[in-house]
Amino acid sequence: MSFKLPELPYAYDALAPHMSKETLEFHHDKHHLAYVNTGNGLIEGTDYASLSLTKIVKKAYAEKNQALINQAGQHYNHYHFWNWMKPNGGGTKLPGIVMPNDIPFDGEPADNHELVAFYSDWLKHSDVPKLFVNADEGHGLAGAAREFARTFKNQTEVTVHARHYLQEDAPDEVGAAIGEFVRRLRA
Repeated sequence: MSFKLPELPYAYDALAPHMSKETLEFHHDKHHLAYVNTGNGLIEGTDYASLSLTKIVKKAYAEKNQALINQAGQHYNHYHFWNWMKPNGGGTKLPGIVMPNDIPFDGEPADNHELVAFYSDWLKHSDVPKLFVNADEGHGLAGAAREFARTFKNQTEVTVHARHYLQEDAPDEVGAAIGEFVRRLRA
């Protein structure tokens, strides 16, 4: 399976003024396309070429093929990114509506259970620096899930005062935590 750049589900100027036409053209037509083209170059003529995107990422991870993990993972992320945004914004929060139906319970839905297990294992064992933004009231991540997240290697944890949507309840604290994390990585 080769990677393909998806069509945008809206016009290039549909997200203005939050994202300009020029920004969207560059991000979609050049930035995302670069992940697609580079990923295709990496899988061409290999046993990866016949696999689904999810299986490519899993196999690349197992084989420690960091270049392919990055290209395939970024293609996957951008594919969903375009669909999470919508013209005129507002309304309901798509991830907040979709996510509860996608959270795996008792192994179902099976494809999501498999992905969550795979990425959880990767996060737990990867040396990639991580930032865990914890909420002191713990609604978003609590109990066993929070304790599991704390087992991830090479992780910095910060706690902000928030209840549910950390980025909405404590945007300044979250932004400061991210800024400090990035400064430390660059030092």
